[in-house]
Amino acid sequence: MLLLYSDMNYQLGLTSEHHVKELANEYGLRAELIDATQLPLNRKPHDPLRVIKRNSKAQLFKLVK
Repeated sequence: MLLLYSDMNYQLGLTSEHHVKELANEYGLRAELIDATQLPLNRKPHDPLRVIKRNSKAQLFKLVK
């Protein structure tokens, strides 16, 4: 199974850096990071989450049993 995940929760301090891998292990799966890329630039100058969004990444994981 493929999972597309944003690490914005990690950037906000709500989850650990390895949240997907921890959840996968909890359910007997293995999460392999395939790719990570920056999220698109936020062009809204007054967005209170602008800096956090700029540092966030979209991550593509492969989940296997």
